[in-house]
Amino acid sequence: MRDMLILDSHIDTPGYIVDEGYQLAEEHRYYEADIPRLKRGKVGAVFFGVYVQPQDFPPERWLGRAL
Repeated sequence: MRDMLILDSHIDTPGYIVDEGYQLAEEHRYYEADIPRLKRGKVGAVFFGVYVQPQDFPPERWLGRAL
């Protein structure tokens, strides 16, 4: 597996960074990803999912929230 590119195709962590001050550089026992665990798992690439839950925000805030 050392010669394979491991790709996680959807991680929701950016929402936790914005909403909860989640520190990507610190190892956590919860949520999907942090840098220490990604390194340990030899993950070579990720796609961070950015989403807005429509029930939590009015439509005029969706774009700004995602950005």
